[in-house]
Amino acid sequence: MTRRPPRLAGPRVLAAATVLAGACSAGPVEVVGLDPGSLRLEMEAHWSCDEIGEGPLVDCSGNGHDGRLFGPEWIVGRFGSGLHFDAGDWINVPSFPQARRSFSIALWYRAPAGDYGDSDLTLAGNQQLSGGWEISTRLSAAGSWYRFGFPLGGDGSATSVHVETDQVEVDRWVHLAAVLDGDAQRLALFKDGELAGETGVPALIQPGGDNLNIGRSIDARRLLLGDLDDIVVFGRVLVPAEIRALVAGPAPKLR
Repeated sequence: MTRRPPRLAGPRVLAAATVLAGACSAGPVEVVGLDPGSLRLEMEAHWSCDEIGEGPLVDCSGNGHDGRLFGPEWIVGRFGSGLHFDAGDWINVPSFPQARRSFSIALWYRAPAGDYGDSDLTLAGNQQLSGGWEISTRLSAAGSWYRFGFPLGGDGSATSVHVETDQVEVDRWVHLAAVLDGDAQRLALFKDGELAGETGVPALIQPGGDNLNIGRSIDARRLLLGDLDDIVVFGRVLVPAEIRALVAGPAPKLR
């Protein structure tokens, strides 16, 4: 039987749950050698997951990319509150900008313990056959991984480029950061602040779906199981020191 994470019922419970902050209240991030304002630059979206209630998932970047929740439940997260997903729960972010030539996404994920067969699960993305991107995981007794990639060519073929990590640990918060450097033609995936894999990119990323999905693929498959927290998208390359800062504490809230 899978152990379910503790739920958050409301403000009274939230106040008692360690260091839970307001949904978009400002919070400094300090890492030695890093410009304190660095993580505010070209932030396209930041879902801190610190709301509790029936409203939208608020974008704390100030860019208005609020998400619509379809089923996930509020829990105690990695920082503040987080969201728990059972199969079929998801979040839709309408009219989300297409990926730039270079961009990054970072998030916290906790995989559930249990036997799920061979399950490919979407964490976030707008990937379709002709373009877009996706960060995902596989839960399997035969081998599991975290993966970030996108289709090549924009012609609807199955050809793609991706990078993946090693074994997925269950029932533990893991920080993932995916970085596409279009100028250097490099795709990299960081796990808990350390480079876990990288590969060359032979072509630029092409436009994907108009909406960003969190918790399922654009075609409503690869349904997520587990927990998410502090999801951030940047329209530029994150450097290793910035990624380590996101491991050390939550991203700054600009709204």
